[in-house]
Amino acid sequence: MPDTVSAEGMSVAVVSLYARGNYGNCLQRHAVHKLLERLGCIPVSLDRRSMSRDYLREWASERLAPTFLGKKVPACARARRFLSFDHECRRMKVRSDDLAGLNDRFGAFVVGSDQVWNPRVWDFEPSYNLLGFVEPSWKCIALSPSVGVSEIQESDKEAFSACLGRYSRLSARETEGASIIEALLGRKVEVLPDPTMAFGASYWESVADHSLAPSGPYVLSYGLGKGGACAEAARSFAQERGSEVVELNNRDNEYYIAGPGDFIGLIFGAEAVFTDSFHASVFSLLGHVPFRVLSRQGSVYSMSSRIATLGRTFGVDPGNLEQEYDWNRIDGCRAELSDKITTYLADEVSRVLSEGVR
Repeated sequence: MPDTVSAEGMSVAVVSLYARGNYGNCLQRHAVHKLLERLGCIPVSLDRRSMSRDYLREWASERLAPTFLGKKVPACARARRFLSFDHECRRMKVRSDDLAGLNDRFGAFVVGSDQVWNPRVWDFEPSYNLLGFVEPSWKCIALSPSVGVSEIQESDKEAFSACLGRYSRLSARETEGASIIEALLGRKVEVLPDPTMAFGASYWESVADHSLAPSGPYVLSYGLGKGGACAEAARSFAQERGSEVVELNNRDNEYYIAGPGDFIGLIFGAEAVFTDSFHASVFSLLGHVPFRVLSRQGSVYSMSSRIATLGRTFGVDPGNLEQEYDWNRIDGCRAELSDKITTYLADEVSRVLSEGVR
């Protein structure tokens, strides 16, 4: 990262798919904040979630977490661990009709990553997710946002063209997403890694929590789809080796309380990981843990582009647990990706600073 860049305490709004109880969202938001802080910025994540059932459940769990009752309820214990990990990331709750007023409060607006540019995702609103509300438009910074669909439907093309056409520079997290935007706008779109890849295993180990890990060998299962395919594959693999199975995201077992720090620690300590999650795959690579990606069942959002880009980037087959991993090559690739995203962000912050003094 260039040492000459200093944002001198500039406040920067971060727009992502804000979900306090989602491992991937929490970890990529943490990474974005750390990258901005390295440049001297003061990042603040915007939270525009509507009053949905999931939001109310999360809100109630967070409020109950510090209480005596909360200590007995797994969902509240989980919320407490998420809050503990996320406490350093400043947050601002906003409403759609308040967005215009944010322009004078922040020197720049960073959007990314996850599926924040997926028009089929929950609460998608072009004026927010695509930073259509930001004025002047040179304050917009796209930091590896994910499109998450195979094409932009006709009904969405006008909004995408109008909003994204205002950016000085564009990036996307997946090759497929970049190609979709390039075809729509006729402009070059750079492919950047997920922000979590800007940091290596030594950094993530510093924020990992190993307190939930079993004392003996174990295999990790983390499935977000329906059907339990990840858990079944993990149990079959573990049975052959006499290992325990740690199953995350299962409300009926002791590991449901795991927070983001536990998520990293449990992956790093596993013999193998069976998952349908992009970020579980990323942290398996970072921690030198063999992994197998299974197809996600019951989801309207395709994982194929994310996993395909990840596999091509690191030269691995995400569906093959038994492959030979060249960890030195993988670490070298990760370091190159870190340079790419940190340089991109430093250049964009410098551009915004230059525009602001004209």
